[in-house]
Amino acid sequence: MTFPTPALRPALASIGLRLHRRISRHLGRLRGLAGEAELARLAGLSDGRVAMAALHLESGQAVGLDADTPVPMASTMKVPLAVEFLTQVHAGRIDLATMHDVGPHALRPGHGIIAARLGGQGVAFSLDALLRLMLVESDNTATDILLARVGGPSAVTARLAALGITGMRVDRTILQLMSDHQGIDLATLPEPFDLGAWRARERTITPAARAVAAHRLLADPRDSTTPAAMVRLLAAIQCGHALPAAAAERLLRLMQRCATGPGRIPARLPPGSVVAHKTGYLPCVVTADVGVVTLGQGLGHVALAIYVTASRASEAHRDLVIADLARAACDHLAVAARR
Repeated sequence: MTFPTPALRPALASIGLRLHRRISRHLGRLRGLAGEAELARLAGLSDGRVAMAALHLESGQAVGLDADTPVPMASTMKVPLAVEFLTQVHAGRIDLATMHDVGPHALRPGHGIIAARLGGQGVAFSLDALLRLMLVESDNTATDILLARVGGPSAVTARLAALGITGMRVDRTILQLMSDHQGIDLATLPEPFDLGAWRARERTITPAARAVAAHRLLADPRDSTTPAAMVRLLAAIQCGHALPAAAAERLLRLMQRCATGPGRIPARLPPGSVVAHKTGYLPCVVTADVGVVTLGQGLGHVALAIYVTASRASEAHRDLVIADLARAACDHLAVAARR
């Protein structure tokens, strides 16, 4: 008798198909575990904690570490702010050509070329220029101006809710965030705000008080995201769900020009990769980089978000860890997507 008999062949084919699918799912989980094992090894070199997520947009393959753990956003909050800003531009509520006078009371502490170069001199910028300064130079003065223009932190969080993105929230201005980071009570400073007075107060903060403030900020749920939520936002931008096509292209092109953190996500990627990214940094709290990588050789796109918190390593070392994690995640997802 010939085996299998004609009557049994359909049933055996069905069993074989189910078995093939089960094996494929199992192998997919094993590949995911292998990728996460390598990420965990690299994360162990950070001398801190790593939370990250990475998603291959074309295949849906994903990998991560503590991807649903909330972390401080620092300046990566400028990505959702840019989404809300460009949404209002598209709706006609904001005109990019509008000029904004930046006086001495608008200057903000932390990173930025406006405060560094202007000092007490006022100057006018177009809103388009302020958007560029926020995303390319991570300028804090530009950020707080644009944040006020869109209606404050609550408007950004509302935009995220409208996009169906949970696990990310914006609660404070940059000035409030920087003051909390340094342990400075803004209510004790003269009004209107004076950057010189803020910096004078900053110099009086003891290392012990600064450490307490940093520890408090790490546990603060405000202005936080999960890496998975940030990846969902980045994917929505790249795929055209978060913004109209022209606005999304403007945002991604500005992020491709990011001048901060060259030693992070872009540093270890293979030639031909294109990176649109935004960095974040708060000393003793978080070092981060988030973005969309266009892989070479037509291998698709990877959205990734990497946050290193509570690390005592040097900034250069933290940057290197982020670079290695980005390369490992992209390599793993590129290989997995081919299967």
